[in-house]
Amino acid sequence: MVSQTLTENRVLKTTKAFAVIFAVTKLYKYLWGRTFVIATDNSAIQRILTPEKGLPLRANHRLQHWATILQGFNYHIEHRKASLMSVPDALPHLPSPVNLKLISPLIKPPITVDEVSEHSLKDPTLLKVFDLTYHGWPEHNPFPDHSELTSYFKLRDEISIQQKCLMMGNRVIVPPSLRGQALTILHMGHPGILISKLL
Repeated sequence: MVSQTLTENRVLKTTKAFAVIFAVTKLYKYLWGRTFVIATDNSAIQRILTPEKGLPLRANHRLQHWATILQGFNYHIEHRKASLMSVPDALPHLPSPVNLKLISPLIKPPITVDEVSEHSLKDPTLLKVFDLTYHGWPEHNPFPDHSELTSYFKLRDEISIQQKCLMMGNRVIVPPSLRGQALTILHMGHPGILISKLL
């Protein structure tokens, strides 16, 4: 059995993908040149890392890097119920005494990570997206009457959580309450469309 304690908070989807990459790189000598099966209890990981389909266009850099690592192997990925994988599934849920302290930068940004996180958790739609991303999205859209949640459902494989902020690929999902401030900041550094085209 192969295991590792993670030193950062990761979303369930990212944790499961990291587990696949960690096992494949750790068992490299035994897997290279052979066909093998990766069993996962997370259907999103099956969709994202399947060799036949490829990554979503806006997948975050970490998933893109991991998919590149897996391209060197001949594997099939299959979904299994968590009840059939009790031992591997129990390992990530064990308590860990390690606490990681992050050092904040010396210069305070115009909008901080804490502000984005706080405003995201106050917004009912983003709070629901946060919860679904953390615990796993259902297979079928349970929100056919809610257009905003349906939009997020279509992009569910590209959404992740980093430092308690929702990300789509490598971009932050800015909560509606901060969008005006974010646009003002972006426009302050933008020279205008004509000058931009000349550059």
